[in-house]
Amino acid sequence: MQEAFAYTPPTPSFAKSSNAYLPRKVGQKTFAIGDIHGDLPKLLMALMSAKLVTQTPSSNPDEEATLSDFKWSGGDSVLVQVGDILDRGSFECACLHLLATLSHQAAEEGGGVVFCLGNHEVLNALGLFNYADKEGNTEFESIFGGYFDHVEAGGEWRLNYAGNQPTRWRCWEPGGALANFNLLNNFVLGTQVGRSVFVHGGITREHLEEYGGLQGMNDMARDWFENPSHAAPEPPLTPDTLPEEIIASARERAKAISSSMPPFLGGGPSERASPVWMRDYSKPNDVTPSNSSAPILAQEALEFIGNEAGEEARRFVVGHTPQTKINSACEGMVWRVDVGMSGGVMNNVPEMLEITHGEIRDEINVIRPGKEDKIKGEDRECKMGGSLVR
Repeated sequence: MQEAFAYTPPTPSFAKSSNAYLPRKVGQKTFAIGDIHGDLPKLLMALMSAKLVTQTPSSNPDEEATLSDFKWSGGDSVLVQVGDILDRGSFECACLHLLATLSHQAAEEGGGVVFCLGNHEVLNALGLFNYADKEGNTEFESIFGGYFDHVEAGGEWRLNYAGNQPTRWRCWEPGGALANFNLLNNFVLGTQVGRSVFVHGGITREHLEEYGGLQGMNDMARDWFENPSHAAPEPPLTPDTLPEEIIASARERAKAISSSMPPFLGGGPSERASPVWMRDYSKPNDVTPSNSSAPILAQEALEFIGNEAGEEARRFVVGHTPQTKINSACEGMVWRVDVGMSGGVMNNVPEMLEITHGEIRDEINVIRPGKEDKIKGEDRECKMGGSLVR
């Protein structure tokens, strides 16, 4: 698939989604998709199987499809992407562009698209590109690199990043290009939609009490991404600057960004310290969590969030830890939706979780491409004792 990107970066702003609570009416649907990791074909496969997106027929059947051919068809449904759009794949910008465009189309119909921060979005903000795909780096350079060279009247701005993927880092650093384009700052740490709470890894009552609940963490994360946490080098770096000074300047940049990061975005000494790194609800995959305290942790956190929102919170929906299939654990209090669909992860068939809001209880189904009938949620429950999902 090709996309004719304009010279100016094409990614439109996400529709605003900073609220920690979005109410649902009876009959309205909420869909969740797990970690995408730059796999555009799998993303499109999932969205079309859930009938959230349709492809506009081309007048010329010999023409290759472009992203603009795909339109929102989900009406007033809400789609939640639970983080990790980035890394491991070749089409990160294209996935962002598609989802951002759909967010505006959905909003016009009373629906929406919500984007949760994943640990890989945080890693990119920190300038840590260990998991970036080579073709993904090329995509960022081809779309944004020339634009930055143009607005800076040259390429000396690249010296600020000391060869550490300058274009990618300039896009993702706090106060950087994607924040200035009003895109990155529209991600949330977590949100409650109806009776379901969406977060990348997991969340505990301790997180909520320490950082002002979901809204407090959303606000802190947004503030971090919106505002530069580093000062411009003085004097400015030039081709005559010594290499060791250029490297030292980039290290200071990384240190300033890291030291200003809200603590709940970092892994710390324990994965549980961060909602974007936590695996207590989802590890090991496809079975009940090895942490026997997971059900209690989930229940306490859900009670706190529900009291904060004024509507009962019954379940978490998380990604981060690849499963072979979407499944639930902790007596239905946790749904794990990362199925490792990206070709850079497990290359599994993509699946989506569908939640239909009911007056008293919600109907939960799993949508799998190639399967005409929806899979009932109860058929994907991990029973106590660690039995595999069916």
